[in-house]
Amino acid sequence: MQTEIKRMNMWVFIGLLFFAGALVYILGILGFIAILVISIVFHYRMWSAVYDEHVKVSPVLAVVLLHIPGVNAFWAFWFYPGFAKYYNEFVKRYDLVVTPTKKLLYYIFPVIIFAYTLSGILPFFLRFDRTLEDINNTIFLITILMFFVVVVRTCTAVNALADVVGEKKTEVDS
Repeated sequence: MQTEIKRMNMWVFIGLLFFAGALVYILGILGFIAILVISIVFHYRMWSAVYDEHVKVSPVLAVVLLHIPGVNAFWAFWFYPGFAKYYNEFVKRYDLVVTPTKKLLYYIFPVIIFAYTLSGILPFFLRFDRTLEDINNTIFLITILMFFVVVVRTCTAVNALADVVGEKKTEVDS
């Protein structure tokens, strides 16, 4: 038999649980804000790289519409393919020596995002099925991989544009 049993103060443990829960909640909010800011900056720079008098939508409006819940479900189908279209037109218009973007990637990306969103919503309206969860997890992995490909391709394209435009400006200034 034990000779000593330590007493437990239930209010300390309850307080610690609430503190830990609040900490996780606050870190979650801070993480969400960080992701939102990074997304806004990424999409703004993406769109502003191809923005000139021939592009109908300003970078600010394009980014705002992409981050309004509900509207973004439709706007993504215009935003991503629109970037590829305007990028390639920008390259042709200014006769830049840059590889055009692959339009197919920017057409498929919003479809994958929409499929992921739909596969996450459907179980709430249908009888829960393990198959739907597996489909959702698979589409999630595809979405993440596609996201990284889009970010890498977009950054590469915008950086190539910045390099070439910077060189042309230097030639004109000389």
